[in-house]
Parts: sequence; structure tokens; C-alpha cells
Amino acid sequence: APVSGPLIVTSAFGYRVYPITGGWFMHNGVDLRSACGNPQYSSASGTVSAVRGAVGNGTHGNQVLINNGTIGGNRYITVYNHLSSFAVSAGQSVSAGQVIGYTGATGKVTGCHVHFEIWKNGVPVDPMGIIR
Repeated sequence: APVSGPLIVTSAFGYRVYPITGGWFMHNGVDLRSACGNPQYSSASGTVSAVRGAVGNGTHGNQVLINNGTIGGNRYITVYNHLSSFAVSAGQSVSAGQVIGYTGATGKVTGCHVHFEIWKNGVPVDPMGIIR
């Protein structure tokens, strides 16, 4: 899981009213409760495919993308947004549970939290159906 302790969803996967603009948009991940500066962990092993800074990265803020490879015949990528700082760099191999960065409020957000996505074969899926 991307954070330690219980996974408390503050905004679920799916269409929602975006709190910044009030518009109706698809939320491609889940928002999980986490205090500013808490470590965030890779939910699965893989290779860091991108580390993107907040500037020019839309609403995502500081972002880490990890290519988790093929698992059970499906390709997975995990995405972590709004980090305050990074603990990995592009091209680096990571293990499940390794610290990849720290919870923040970069991008367009209302406060510190973890935004976590899982892409299965190129399509976003509800992470809560996969992680525990």
C-alpha cells in the first residue's frame, strides 16, 4: 500500500465534483488520508518510469510513475501525485514497500493527501479493488 496504517479513502475512484472548480470530472485514482511529510511507499516492485515536478504538470503536482511490469498477464503502472518531495529518480528499480517520496499538497489540491492510481493495460482501475 502507498501509506502505512489503515487506508482511509477521502475521495473515491470515479466521477466526482472536483473541489477546486466545482466541475464534474473523472477521478482516476483514490485520495488516501496522509499527513504532510509522511513517507509514501511503492505498492509493488518495478522501475520508476518518470519523476515529474509540479511545474507544468497540471493538477498532479510532484508525481512518480512506476512501471510494475506484467503481473498475471496484465501490465500495471502505479501513479503517486502531490508529493512534497521525491526519494527516487527515473530509471531506478524499486521494491514493494520502498519509500518513493513524501506526502504533500503540490498541484491543485485542498490539502496534503496521497493520490494513488493503478493503470491496468493502459486503463485506470479502482485501486481499492487491488490493494489492501
